[in-house]
Amino acid sequence: MHEYPGVLEAAVISVPDEKWGERVRACVVNEENREIGLDELSTFLRKRIAGYKLPRSFDVFKELPKKATGKILKTGLRQPCWENRPRHV
Repeated sequence: MHEYPGVLEAAVISVPDEKWGERVRACVVNEENREIGLDELSTFLRKRIAGYKLPRSFDVFKELPKKATGKILKTGLRQPCWENRPRHV
C-alpha cells in the first residue's frame, strides 16, 4: 500500500466477519492535500498480493494511533471493531 500514490501510512487489521470469522481491513493515512481513490487502491493491490490477503474494506484516518516509539497501535484500530465480540487468538 505504501507504493500507492497518496498513501502516507498504512496498517492492516482483522475485523469480524459473519462468514469467515475474520477478514482483512486496511487503515490508511493519505498525504496532505491528496485524495486516495479506494477503488483504485484496491485494484492496485489486487495486482500485487494474493486474494486472501486483499483488504475487503478500507478506513481513512488523519493519523494512526502510535506508541511513543512511533510504532502503530493496531489494538487501538481493532478495538472498536471487536467491542462485545469474542475473538479467538
